[in-house]
Amino acid sequence: ACKIKEDIIKVTVNDLKAIIPNIKNEKELTSWFAANRIPKRKFNKFKKHGEKGKGNFPNASPLLCSAKQAQQLLHKAAGERIEELFNYDAEFDKVIVFKSENRDAVYHGFHMDKNSEEIPNKIKKLLKMKKLK
Repeated sequence: ACKIKEDIIKVTVNDLKAIIPNIKNEKELTSWFAANRIPKRKFNKFKKHGEKGKGNFPNASPLLCSAKQAQQLLHKAAGERIEELFNYDAEFDKVIVFKSENRDAVYHGFHMDKNSEEIPNKIKKLLKMKKLK
């Protein structure tokens, strides 16, 4: 660990320059990186899954929240591969799965039971859901 006295930290990675504020704790730093990710992740409402629990195709898992709420959850979603990301949606006590649309950081999503076998164990641990076993 080191102490940084400046108000900002300048970072350059592969010709990409970023200025990171000097944040004092992990939660704020994680939030900053989620909001300032390059490229920014974008949520795309997908007809197959509907929105707010309505309009999904038969036998398709529904998106229970709004597209705006899904966008917020996408910012902090995590995964073992960039093609599939996960986050816990406390409002519905379910996991939201984000699938890459093979476009520049564009994802669609849907909810599934938090105990689903389709969620990798590493992700279940990462999300730190107390009820998830």
